[in-house]
Amino acid sequence: MYVCMYVCNASDTTVEKWCAYPSEINTKIENAHIAKEESVTFVMSGADYIVDLTSSPPEQIRTATKKRREMRRKIKTTSQAKSPQEQNDWTVEPDIFSNG
Repeated sequence: MYVCMYVCNASDTTVEKWCAYPSEINTKIENAHIAKEESVTFVMSGADYIVDLTSSPPEQIRTATKKRREMRRKIKTTSQAKSPQEQNDWTVEPDIFSNG
């Protein structure tokens, strides 16, 4: 079993601020990754986004402004890992991912 979570660098400064996606968006991105799709779209907080899965690292692009943000795919393989859904808090990175 593995737990996978996508995070986005939401900082507009030189200090990185990594934020996790809501579970339904995370699942949509992971399903696109597994299906080897080039991109996936979603709406979050009333804004349209595209995730470019072909760039390295992947990027979130806000459709209206073309603003690009780096993304990361975090994986933890363990039967002991609590999934982000189980933690019920997608606003911060779960402890199981804190060491990269």
